[in-house]
Amino acid sequence: MRNCLLTICWTLTLASSGHADTPADLAKQIAIIQAVEPEGVGNRNAAAAFQVLSRSGASSLLPLLSAIEASNPIARNWLRASIEVIVERQIASGDPLPLDALRNFLK
Repeated sequence: MRNCLLTICWTLTLASSGHADTPADLAKQIAIIQAVEPEGVGNRNAAAAFQVLSRSGASSLLPLLSAIEASNPIARNWLRASIEVIVERQIASGDPLPLDALRNFLK
C-alpha cells in the first residue's frame, strides 16, 4: 500500500511540475533561451528551459512563435524545437491546435 501511495504521489508531482503555466513563466523560459550564445554559453540553462517549454500546451505556441524574430540563430533553434514538440504532442493526442490564431499570426 505504501509503495502504491508513493507511486501516485510521484506521478502527480511529475504531472504538475515542470511546465510554463502562466505568461510570466513562459516569458522567463523564453528569456533564458534567448540568452544562449555561441560556444555553448547558456546551453545548460537553455536545455532546461526547453524541457519546460516543450511540456507547455498549445496556448504557448503564439508566444514562442513571436519570440523567434527577436532571437539569435541559436535561440531560434531551441524555440523551433519547443514548438515542434508541442505541435507533435497535440496532433498525437488528438487535441486541437489554435489554427485560427496561427492563421492570424501568419497574416
